[in-house]
Amino acid sequence: MLLLHLFPEGVEELDGAFAVYADEPPIGFDVLEADDVREGWEDSWREFHHGVAVGRFWVGPPWEDPPPELEPIVVDPGRAFGTGAHATTRLSLELLQSIEPGSLLDIGCGSGVLSIGAAKLGFAPVTGVDLDEAAIEATTANARVNGVEIAAHVADALADALPRTEIAVANVALDVVERLAPRLDTTTFVTSGYLDRDEPALPGWERADRRTADGWAADLFQRIDWRSARLSEDDLELRPWEDGDQDRLGTSLSDPLVGRYFGKRLDVAEGAPLPDDPDAPIFAIVAGGAVVGVIWFARGIRPFDVGYYLHPDVWGRGLATRSLSLVSDWMLSVLGERRVVLHTHPANERSKAVAQRAGYASAGVVDPYARFKDGSTAALRYVRDR
Repeated sequence: MLLLHLFPEGVEELDGAFAVYADEPPIGFDVLEADDVREGWEDSWREFHHGVAVGRFWVGPPWEDPPPELEPIVVDPGRAFGTGAHATTRLSLELLQSIEPGSLLDIGCGSGVLSIGAAKLGFAPVTGVDLDEAAIEATTANARVNGVEIAAHVADALADALPRTEIAVANVALDVVERLAPRLDTTTFVTSGYLDRDEPALPGWERADRRTADGWAADLFQRIDWRSARLSEDDLELRPWEDGDQDRLGTSLSDPLVGRYFGKRLDVAEGAPLPDDPDAPIFAIVAGGAVVGVIWFARGIRPFDVGYYLHPDVWGRGLATRSLSLVSDWMLSVLGERRVVLHTHPANERSKAVAQRAGYASAGVVDPYARFKDGSTAALRYVRDR
Protein backbone atom coordinates (compact mmCIF):
# COMPACT_ATOMS: atom_id res chain seq x y z
CA MET A 1 0.00 0.00 0.00
CA LEU A 2 2.98 2.34 0.48
CA LEU A 3 3.79 2.16 -3.23
CA LEU A 4 0.18 2.91 -4.06
CA HIS A 5 0.36 6.08 -2.01
CA LEU A 6 3.59 7.08 -3.77
CA PHE A 7 2.24 6.18 -7.23
CA PRO A 8 -1.54 6.67 -7.14
CA GLU A 9 -1.75 6.22 -10.90
CA GLY A 10 -1.22 2.49 -10.42
CA VAL A 11 1.07 -0.32 -9.21
CA GLU A 12 1.50 -3.90 -10.45
CA GLU A 13 3.58 -6.76 -9.02
CA LEU A 14 5.55 -8.48 -11.80
CA ASP A 15 7.86 -11.45 -11.18
CA GLY A 16 9.27 -10.22 -7.89
CA ALA A 17 9.49 -6.58 -8.95
CA PHE A 18 6.95 -3.78 -9.23
CA ALA A 19 5.72 -1.84 -12.22
CA VAL A 20 4.57 1.66 -11.32
CA TYR A 21 2.70 4.13 -13.49
CA ALA A 22 3.99 7.69 -13.43
CA ASP A 23 4.61 10.68 -15.70
CA GLU A 24 8.38 10.42 -15.17
CA PRO A 25 10.73 7.63 -13.96
CA PRO A 26 10.70 7.67 -10.13
CA ILE A 27 13.62 9.20 -8.25
CA GLY A 28 15.24 7.16 -5.49
CA PHE A 29 14.29 3.75 -6.91
CA ASP A 30 16.34 1.26 -8.93
CA VAL A 31 14.67 1.50 -12.33
CA LEU A 32 15.31 -1.62 -14.38
CA GLU A 33 13.24 -0.62 -17.38
CA ALA A 34 11.02 2.27 -18.49
CA ASP A 35 8.42 1.97 -21.26
CA ASP A 36 5.58 4.01 -22.61
CA VAL A 37 2.17 2.53 -21.87
CA ARG A 38 -0.56 2.03 -24.40
CA GLU A 39 -3.44 4.46 -24.68
CA GLY A 40 -6.32 3.72 -22.31
CA TRP A 41 -4.13 1.99 -19.72
CA GLU A 42 -5.91 3.90 -16.96
CA ASP A 43 -9.04 1.80 -17.40
CA SER A 44 -7.63 -1.47 -18.76
CA TRP A 45 -7.75 -3.02 -15.29
CA ARG A 46 -11.53 -3.07 -15.59
CA GLU A 47 -11.22 -6.05 -17.90
CA PHE A 48 -10.22 -8.17 -14.91
CA HIS A 49 -13.23 -7.31 -12.70
CA HIS A 50 -16.53 -9.08 -13.29
CA GLY A 51 -19.62 -9.63 -11.18
CA VAL A 52 -20.30 -12.87 -9.29
CA ALA A 53 -23.43 -14.40 -7.77
CA VAL A 54 -23.24 -15.10 -4.03
CA GLY A 55 -26.48 -16.52 -2.69
CA ARG A 56 -29.15 -13.86 -3.00
CA PHE A 57 -26.59 -11.25 -4.10
CA TRP A 58 -24.76 -10.21 -7.23
CA VAL A 59 -21.47 -8.52 -6.36
CA GLY A 60 -19.79 -6.58 -9.12
CA PRO A 61 -18.55 -3.32 -10.61
CA PRO A 62 -20.75 -0.44 -11.76
CA TRP A 63 -19.94 -1.00 -15.46
CA GLU A 64 -21.77 -4.37 -15.46
CA ASP A 65 -25.52 -4.99 -15.19
CA PRO A 66 -26.65 -7.37 -12.44
CA PRO A 67 -29.12 -10.18 -13.16
CA PRO A 68 -32.65 -9.01 -12.34
CA GLU A 69 -33.29 -11.88 -9.92
CA LEU A 70 -30.34 -11.00 -7.65
CA GLU A 71 -29.89 -8.09 -5.26
CA PRO A 72 -26.87 -6.03 -6.35
CA ILE A 73 -23.90 -5.04 -4.26
CA VAL A 74 -22.21 -2.54 -6.54
CA VAL A 75 -18.55 -1.97 -5.73
CA ASP A 76 -16.15 0.27 -7.61
CA PRO A 77 -12.74 -1.26 -6.86
CA GLY A 78 -10.64 1.65 -8.08
CA ARG A 79 -7.07 0.38 -8.34
CA ALA A 80 -6.63 -0.66 -4.71
CA PHE A 81 -9.40 -3.16 -3.97
CA GLY A 82 -11.39 -5.92 -5.61
CA THR A 83 -15.11 -6.20 -6.26
CA GLY A 84 -15.73 -9.22 -4.03
CA ALA A 85 -14.97 -11.94 -6.56
CA HIS A 86 -12.26 -13.56 -4.41
CA ALA A 87 -13.31 -16.84 -2.81
CA THR A 88 -12.74 -15.61 0.76
CA THR A 89 -15.13 -12.69 0.25
CA ARG A 90 -17.75 -14.91 -1.39
CA LEU A 91 -17.52 -17.52 1.34
CA SER A 92 -17.78 -14.91 4.11
CA LEU A 93 -20.83 -13.40 2.44
CA GLU A 94 -22.39 -16.86 2.19
CA LEU A 95 -21.93 -17.40 5.92
CA LEU A 96 -23.43 -14.00 6.74
CA GLN A 97 -26.53 -15.08 4.84
CA SER A 98 -26.83 -18.16 7.07
CA ILE A 99 -27.10 -16.39 10.45
CA GLU A 100 -29.59 -14.13 12.19
CA PRO A 101 -28.85 -10.42 11.70
CA GLY A 102 -27.58 -8.29 14.55
CA SER A 103 -24.99 -5.62 15.23
CA LEU A 104 -21.84 -6.31 13.21
CA LEU A 105 -18.17 -5.34 13.15
CA ASP A 106 -16.30 -5.80 9.84
CA ILE A 107 -12.56 -5.98 10.56
CA GLY A 108 -10.42 -5.15 7.55
CA CYS A 109 -13.39 -3.82 5.60
CA GLY A 110 -11.46 -3.11 2.37
CA SER A 111 -13.91 -2.00 -0.31
CA GLY A 112 -16.86 -2.67 2.01
CA VAL A 113 -18.40 -5.70 0.29
CA LEU A 114 -19.12 -7.59 3.52
CA SER A 115 -20.30 -4.47 5.36
CA ILE A 116 -22.66 -3.57 2.53
CA GLY A 117 -23.95 -7.13 2.22
CA ALA A 118 -24.54 -7.26 5.96
CA ALA A 119 -26.46 -3.98 5.92
CA LYS A 120 -28.63 -5.24 3.06
CA LEU A 121 -29.31 -8.42 5.05
CA GLY A 122 -30.61 -6.34 7.96
CA PHE A 123 -27.56 -6.31 10.22
CA ALA A 124 -27.46 -3.06 12.20
CA PRO A 125 -25.60 -1.12 13.20
CA VAL A 126 -22.70 -2.06 10.91
CA THR A 127 -19.22 -0.80 11.75
CA GLY A 128 -16.20 -1.20 9.47
CA VAL A 129 -12.58 -0.74 10.53
CA ASP A 130 -9.36 -0.91 8.53
CA LEU A 131 -5.77 0.20 8.91
CA ASP A 132 -5.85 1.91 5.52
CA GLU A 133 -7.51 5.29 5.05
CA ALA A 134 -8.09 4.37 1.38
CA ALA A 135 -10.17 1.39 2.50
CA ILE A 136 -12.32 3.60 4.71
CA GLU A 137 -12.87 6.01 1.82
CA ALA A 138 -13.79 3.12 -0.50
CA THR A 139 -16.18 1.55 2.03
CA THR A 140 -17.89 4.86 2.69
CA ALA A 141 -18.25 5.67 -1.01
CA ASN A 142 -19.52 2.21 -1.91
CA ALA A 143 -21.99 2.25 0.99
CA ARG A 144 -23.38 5.53 -0.31
CA VAL A 145 -23.81 4.08 -3.82
CA ASN A 146 -25.63 1.06 -2.40
CA GLY A 147 -27.89 3.14 -0.19
CA VAL A 148 -26.82 1.64 3.14
CA GLU A 149 -25.41 3.14 6.32
CA ILE A 150 -22.01 2.00 7.57
CA ALA A 151 -19.89 3.65 10.23
CA ALA A 152 -16.34 3.18 8.93
CA HIS A 153 -13.16 4.46 10.52
CA VAL A 154 -9.42 3.82 10.65
CA ALA A 155 -8.40 1.53 13.51
CA ASP A 156 -5.82 -1.09 14.40
CA ALA A 157 -8.00 -4.01 15.45
CA LEU A 158 -5.08 -5.66 17.24
CA ALA A 159 -4.38 -2.64 19.43
CA ASP A 160 -7.34 -0.25 19.54
CA ALA A 161 -10.55 -0.71 21.51
CA LEU A 162 -13.24 -2.51 19.52
CA PRO A 163 -16.99 -2.00 19.92
CA ARG A 164 -19.21 -4.65 21.43
CA THR A 165 -21.29 -6.31 18.71
CA GLU A 166 -23.28 -9.49 18.27
CA ILE A 167 -21.31 -10.55 15.18
CA ALA A 168 -17.80 -9.88 13.93
CA VAL A 169 -16.40 -10.74 10.50
CA ALA A 170 -12.71 -10.74 9.58
CA ASN A 171 -11.46 -11.65 6.11
CA VAL A 172 -7.79 -11.35 7.01
CA ALA A 173 -4.71 -13.53 7.46
CA LEU A 174 -4.88 -16.62 9.69
CA ASP A 175 -2.52 -15.29 12.34
CA VAL A 176 -4.54 -12.07 12.57
CA VAL A 177 -7.77 -14.06 13.03
CA GLU A 178 -6.19 -15.97 15.91
CA ARG A 179 -4.91 -12.79 17.55
CA LEU A 180 -8.23 -11.02 17.09
CA ALA A 181 -10.46 -13.62 18.72
CA PRO A 182 -9.47 -12.94 22.36
CA ARG A 183 -10.03 -9.20 21.83
CA LEU A 184 -13.60 -9.47 20.58
CA ASP A 185 -16.68 -8.77 22.68
CA THR A 186 -19.04 -10.76 20.48
CA THR A 187 -20.76 -14.15 20.36
CA THR A 188 -20.47 -14.95 16.63
CA PHE A 189 -17.29 -14.71 14.55
CA VAL A 190 -17.11 -15.18 10.77
CA THR A 191 -13.51 -15.70 9.66
CA SER A 192 -11.70 -16.12 6.35
CA GLY A 193 -8.56 -15.12 4.49
CA TYR A 194 -6.74 -18.46 4.73
CA LEU A 195 -6.41 -21.72 2.81
CA ASP A 196 -8.72 -24.69 3.25
CA ARG A 197 -5.90 -26.67 4.84
CA ASP A 198 -5.66 -24.11 7.65
CA GLU A 199 -7.56 -24.54 10.92
CA PRO A 200 -7.88 -21.43 13.11
CA ALA A 201 -7.03 -22.18 16.74
CA LEU A 202 -9.54 -20.13 18.75
CA PRO A 203 -9.80 -21.17 22.41
CA GLY A 204 -13.22 -20.33 23.81
CA TRP A 205 -14.93 -20.74 20.43
CA GLU A 206 -16.48 -23.71 18.64
CA ARG A 207 -16.87 -23.98 14.88
CA ALA A 208 -20.49 -24.16 13.72
CA ASP A 209 -19.94 -24.13 9.94
CA ARG A 210 -17.21 -24.19 7.30
CA ARG A 211 -17.34 -23.29 3.61
CA THR A 212 -14.57 -23.91 1.05
CA ALA A 213 -13.97 -22.88 -2.56
CA ASP A 214 -10.97 -22.69 -4.88
CA GLY A 215 -8.63 -23.85 -2.12
CA TRP A 216 -9.78 -21.20 0.37
CA ALA A 217 -11.92 -21.50 3.51
CA ALA A 218 -14.27 -19.49 5.71
CA ASP A 219 -15.55 -20.50 9.15
CA LEU A 220 -18.43 -19.60 11.42
CA PHE A 221 -17.49 -19.69 15.10
CA GLN A 222 -19.77 -19.38 18.14
CA ARG A 223 -18.42 -18.40 21.53
CA ILE A 224 -18.67 -21.28 24.00
CA ASP A 225 -21.31 -20.53 26.64
CA TRP A 226 -20.89 -22.15 30.05
CA ARG A 227 -24.69 -22.34 30.36
CA SER A 228 -24.72 -25.17 27.85
CA ALA A 229 -21.62 -26.95 29.15
CA ARG A 230 -21.61 -30.28 30.93
CA LEU A 231 -18.32 -31.53 32.33
CA SER A 232 -18.06 -35.15 33.38
CA GLU A 233 -15.56 -37.70 34.62
CA ASP A 234 -16.73 -41.20 35.54
CA ASP A 235 -19.51 -40.74 38.16
CA LEU A 236 -18.87 -36.99 38.57
CA GLU A 237 -20.71 -34.33 36.59
CA LEU A 238 -20.57 -30.54 36.66
CA ARG A 239 -23.62 -28.92 35.08
CA PRO A 240 -24.97 -25.35 35.06
CA TRP A 241 -26.60 -24.38 38.35
CA GLU A 242 -30.40 -24.49 38.19
CA ASP A 243 -33.28 -23.12 40.20
CA GLY A 244 -33.95 -25.60 42.99
CA ASP A 245 -30.36 -26.81 43.26
CA GLN A 246 -29.89 -25.08 46.61
CA ASP A 247 -32.75 -27.11 48.06
CA ARG A 248 -31.38 -30.28 46.45
CA LEU A 249 -27.96 -29.61 47.96
CA GLY A 250 -29.44 -29.30 51.44
CA THR A 251 -26.79 -27.03 52.88
CA SER A 252 -25.34 -23.54 52.37
CA LEU A 253 -22.62 -21.21 53.56
CA SER A 254 -24.83 -20.29 56.51
CA ASP A 255 -24.08 -23.73 57.97
CA PRO A 256 -21.39 -23.15 60.64
CA LEU A 257 -19.40 -26.16 59.44
CA VAL A 258 -19.65 -25.57 55.70
CA GLY A 259 -19.21 -21.80 55.87
CA ARG A 260 -16.57 -21.72 58.58
CA TYR A 261 -13.79 -20.40 56.34
CA PHE A 262 -15.79 -18.24 53.93
CA GLY A 263 -15.62 -14.46 54.10
CA LYS A 264 -17.40 -11.44 52.65
CA ARG A 265 -15.84 -9.63 49.74
CA LEU A 266 -14.39 -6.26 50.67
CA ASP A 267 -15.02 -4.77 47.21
CA VAL A 268 -18.80 -5.10 47.65
CA ALA A 269 -20.56 -2.83 50.13
CA GLU A 270 -22.49 -4.42 52.98
CA GLY A 271 -25.95 -5.43 51.74
CA ALA A 272 -25.17 -4.53 48.13
CA PRO A 273 -25.77 -7.08 45.36
CA LEU A 274 -22.85 -8.78 43.67
CA PRO A 275 -21.81 -7.37 40.28
CA ASP A 276 -23.76 -8.58 37.27
CA ASP A 277 -21.39 -10.91 35.41
CA PRO A 278 -23.08 -13.40 33.04
CA ASP A 279 -19.67 -14.74 31.95
CA ALA A 280 -18.87 -16.06 35.45
CA PRO A 281 -19.78 -19.78 35.50
CA ILE A 282 -21.53 -21.54 38.37
CA PHE A 283 -21.91 -25.33 38.30
CA ALA A 284 -23.72 -27.86 40.42
CA ILE A 285 -21.50 -30.75 41.53
CA VAL A 286 -23.44 -33.94 40.88
CA ALA A 287 -22.30 -37.38 42.07
CA GLY A 288 -24.38 -40.54 41.92
CA GLY A 289 -27.22 -38.51 40.42
CA ALA A 290 -27.46 -36.19 43.45
CA VAL A 291 -26.43 -32.57 43.85
CA VAL A 292 -23.66 -32.68 46.44
CA GLY A 293 -21.96 -29.31 46.01
CA VAL A 294 -21.46 -26.14 44.04
CA ILE A 295 -18.41 -24.62 42.31
CA TRP A 296 -18.42 -21.07 40.99
CA PHE A 297 -16.28 -18.18 39.77
CA ALA A 298 -16.65 -14.86 41.57
CA ARG A 299 -18.59 -12.22 39.67
CA GLY A 300 -16.71 -9.19 38.42
CA ILE A 301 -13.23 -10.55 39.17
CA ARG A 302 -10.55 -11.35 36.57
CA PRO A 303 -8.60 -13.53 36.35
CA PHE A 304 -11.43 -15.86 37.35
CA ASP A 305 -11.43 -16.58 41.09
CA VAL A 306 -12.88 -20.00 41.94
CA GLY A 307 -14.81 -21.03 45.05
CA TYR A 308 -16.66 -24.20 46.01
CA TYR A 309 -18.23 -26.16 48.83
CA LEU A 310 -19.60 -29.67 49.28
CA HIS A 311 -22.18 -31.23 51.56
CA PRO A 312 -20.36 -32.62 54.63
CA ASP A 313 -21.77 -36.09 53.92
CA VAL A 314 -19.45 -36.43 50.88
CA TRP A 315 -16.30 -34.96 52.40
CA GLY A 316 -13.23 -37.16 52.14
CA ARG A 317 -14.23 -38.80 48.83
CA GLY A 318 -11.97 -36.70 46.60
CA LEU A 319 -14.89 -34.91 44.95
CA ALA A 320 -13.53 -31.44 45.71
CA THR A 321 -10.18 -32.18 44.04
CA ARG A 322 -11.79 -33.83 41.03
CA SER A 323 -14.33 -31.02 40.61
CA LEU A 324 -11.68 -28.31 40.88
CA SER A 325 -9.40 -30.13 38.42
CA LEU A 326 -12.23 -30.70 35.96
CA VAL A 327 -13.51 -27.13 35.91
CA SER A 328 -9.99 -25.64 35.87
CA ASP A 329 -8.96 -27.83 32.92
CA TRP A 330 -12.07 -26.66 31.05
CA MET A 331 -11.54 -22.99 31.81
CA LEU A 332 -7.91 -23.09 30.65
CA SER A 333 -8.08 -25.42 27.66
CA VAL A 334 -11.58 -24.93 26.26
CA LEU A 335 -12.42 -21.35 27.21
CA GLY A 336 -8.81 -20.30 26.72
CA GLU A 337 -8.37 -18.47 30.02
CA ARG A 338 -4.72 -17.83 30.78
CA ARG A 339 -5.05 -18.15 34.56
CA VAL A 340 -7.50 -19.16 37.25
CA VAL A 341 -6.96 -18.35 40.92
CA LEU A 342 -8.17 -19.66 44.26
CA HIS A 343 -8.06 -17.93 47.65
CA THR A 344 -8.52 -19.65 50.97
CA HIS A 345 -8.35 -18.91 54.67
CA PRO A 346 -4.84 -19.71 56.01
CA ALA A 347 -6.30 -22.19 58.49
CA ASN A 348 -8.30 -24.13 55.91
CA GLU A 349 -6.04 -27.16 55.54
CA ARG A 350 -8.54 -29.09 53.41
CA SER A 351 -8.78 -26.30 50.85
CA LYS A 352 -5.00 -25.89 50.66
CA ALA A 353 -4.56 -29.61 50.00
CA VAL A 354 -7.31 -29.62 47.36
CA ALA A 355 -5.70 -26.68 45.55
CA GLN A 356 -2.32 -28.38 45.44
CA ARG A 357 -3.73 -31.73 44.28
CA ALA A 358 -5.66 -29.90 41.52
CA GLY A 359 -2.46 -28.43 40.12
CA TYR A 360 -2.53 -24.97 41.73
CA ALA A 361 0.70 -23.34 42.86
CA SER A 362 1.08 -21.22 45.97
CA ALA A 363 1.33 -17.51 45.12
CA GLY A 364 1.67 -15.82 48.49
CA VAL A 365 -0.72 -13.94 50.72
CA VAL A 366 -3.34 -11.33 49.81
CA ASP A 367 -4.29 -8.91 52.58
CA PRO A 368 -6.88 -7.61 52.64
CA TYR A 369 -8.88 -10.15 50.64
CA ALA A 370 -12.14 -10.71 52.53
CA ARG A 371 -13.71 -10.25 55.94
CA PHE A 372 -13.68 -13.73 57.47
CA LYS A 373 -15.85 -14.85 60.38
CA ASP A 374 -12.86 -14.82 62.75
CA GLY A 375 -12.26 -11.12 61.93
CA SER A 376 -9.15 -11.72 59.79
CA THR A 377 -8.77 -10.37 56.24
CA ALA A 378 -5.76 -12.22 54.80
CA ALA A 379 -6.05 -15.12 52.36
CA LEU A 380 -3.62 -17.53 50.78
CA ARG A 381 -3.51 -17.21 47.00
CA TYR A 382 -3.10 -20.15 44.62
CA VAL A 383 -2.85 -19.92 40.83
CA ARG A 384 -3.03 -22.32 37.93
CA ASP A 385 -1.85 -21.19 34.48
CA ARG A 386 -2.50 -22.50 30.99
